[in-house]
Amino acid sequence: MHPDYTPVTLVDRAASGGFEFLHDGRPWVFPPGVVELAVPHFVAEFAFASTQLRVWTTDGRHVCRLAVQNPPRTLLDSIGPEVADCTVIDIDTGRLEGWEAPARDPSEYVIRKVSVPRREMQERQGTVTTTFGQGR
Repeated sequence: MHPDYTPVTLVDRAASGGFEFLHDGRPWVFPPGVVELAVPHFVAEFAFASTQLRVWTTDGRHVCRLAVQNPPRTLLDSIGPEVADCTVIDIDTGRLEGWEAPARDPSEYVIRKVSVPRREMQERQGTVTTTFGQGR
């Protein structure tokens, strides 16, 4: 089956633009302030099938950031009524994207530099080589 290249219009429900998503290695970009983007039908299907574009809202819902303006019957039948929900959402920036967890302040993270002796590192990696004068 060949991909459907019929154009559909994606709508950024956050009403802000300024983000992109990847499909098959190609970026689809919503420049800042742009809330509508014409894409092929198969890209819209991907947007709803993947979890890449799902966000948490301030009212606790986990929804797709995008919607399709005037979706064709095929999208409504395959995905459901969510595809046509163009209501504006408020993204909860206090949660990590894609995770059921609160976001953490970056200052809480502690970076530790660990130093492992060269010989021990080589043994762990299985790359120990014996050279003249060593290993006696």
